Amino acid sequence: MKFRLLNKKSICSENIPVSKGIYVLILKVENDCFLRVGSLGSIKFKKGYYAYVGSALGGLRTRLKRHITKNKVLRWHIDYLLTCAEIVNIAYIETDDKIEDDVACWFYNRFESIVKFGASDSKICLSHLFFAKRKRDFIKELDRFSYI
Repeated sequence: MKFRLLNKKSICSENIPVSKGIYVLILKVENDCFLRVGSLGSIKFKKGYYAYVGSALGGLRTRLKRHITKNKVLRWHIDYLLTCAEIVNIAYIETDDKIEDDVACWFYNRFESIVKFGASDSKICLSHLFFAKRKRDFIKELDRFSYI
């Protein structure tokens, strides 16, 4: 299985399947910003691109609709980052399998990460948020990843 990629213009709930799956949000941070992120404390997010790996075992459309909604209660780590970042791409794989950590570890071995971000329930990977200066570096790795 390969990732399907939505670009900024095609990101809307109607273009996202209702099935279960995993996803990667590709985010752009225009300027360095400091945020207090729940129990992680204050974190500096550098100007550049971030990839956040998440699961949607209750359904991709429901989970991703929450992420693209602007006004919401800040609950998860990613909610805090989305206050200073813009979603520029969403990649997803429709699957019932729990492969979120597989994808996160794939990125962890290739990119700088923010330890414990989005990974509080992970037993395998130390982070689910990754940094790159160029968006195309994430796109290239999404193309390389395959799940059988």
